[in-house]
Amino acid sequence: MEFFFLQDTCALAVHIACHEAGLHVQLRQLERSPTGLQVKSDNVNPRNYNSLNPKGKVPAIKFGAGGILTENQAILQYIAWELAPKDKALIPQNGPARWRAVELLNFITTELHKGFSPLFNSNISARHRQEVIQDLGKGFTVLQDILGDKPFILGEEFTVADCYTWTVLTWTRFFDDVDLTKWPRLVEYRRKILQRPSVQKALEEEGLKLVF
Repeated sequence: MEFFFLQDTCALAVHIACHEAGLHVQLRQLERSPTGLQVKSDNVNPRNYNSLNPKGKVPAIKFGAGGILTENQAILQYIAWELAPKDKALIPQNGPARWRAVELLNFITTELHKGFSPLFNSNISARHRQEVIQDLGKGFTVLQDILGDKPFILGEEFTVADCYTWTVLTWTRFFDDVDLTKWPRLVEYRRKILQRPSVQKALEEEGLKLVF
């Protein structure tokens, strides 16, 4: 299976999940170019990423008979339900817990991942910026309430929801005016997840070193 990623993006969640599941993947790191994302030439012969994935976004995996699967939620669930050993329990397999996992993945995507997006626009107005930060704060409050005193976001077991949650929480480091210390349980959660071998391995392969 080929895994296409751009350094230090939401694709890090999938990168971590691959290691948690014990998968052997071929890493295809991308780089930006005037014509869009390109597969780095030191991995494979240069290829235009858009020819593989017309969406032009990360992450993506190439699997089966050459099919491309995109979108974080879809790939994370595919890894958890189809590829991970059953004893890994990377997502609840049935019952209400399964749908709570899907619910949380949707929340991370729509409220936090998408919520951060405007802050990466250098042309954002001061007023809009404050509105975005306030909305993120509401999302952090909901997330901290979901976490509660549990070791992981869905309970006693690490799941793909933790891969995504943790990845998005690392983005506060890009913005001085997004202060996660107002949510101390999330700060401790982020620090703890950083120590997992799967996280450290993914960071190493992406050339990243994070300290929280």
